[in-house]
Amino acid sequence: MKKYAMLLTTRNKVRHTEAAVKSMFMQVGPPIEILLSDSGSADGTVTILDEMARSYSGPHKVRRLNCPCAGSPGMPGLNNHINWCMTQTDADVVMQLSGDDYDLAQRSELTIKAFEEFNPSMVLGGMYYVDEGMRYLGQTPWPNEN
Repeated sequence: MKKYAMLLTTRNKVRHTEAAVKSMFMQVGPPIEILLSDSGSADGTVTILDEMARSYSGPHKVRRLNCPCAGSPGMPGLNNHINWCMTQTDADVVMQLSGDDYDLAQRSELTIKAFEEFNPSMVLGGMYYVDEGMRYLGQTPWPNEN
């Protein structure tokens, strides 16, 4: 069986961090490695990540990372952050989310099932969009497949 990890990359997302991490901790299925990585936050995000990682007692392995390429803005900064994080794990499959994303509890279980059953090069998933009160706003539009 392959080794699986879930990666949270965040920078200055204090409003969303706790909910994002909780969604990772609620993953069902086989235990996975959970990587909580920050890239130079100055808004309290690091404190939340540290406290949540320290207090976690579930089945998954949790590691806290601080990206040394902190401070790069926009997509180039996020790409640098993700690339650096990939050097910090030996997982065969990494499921990434950003600091303002929340995962369904079945994400890792379904991703693992797809990789184990079909051995694809990648698995893509759609998104549900919610507001800060977790009210449904829509979902990823997919073309009809006939």
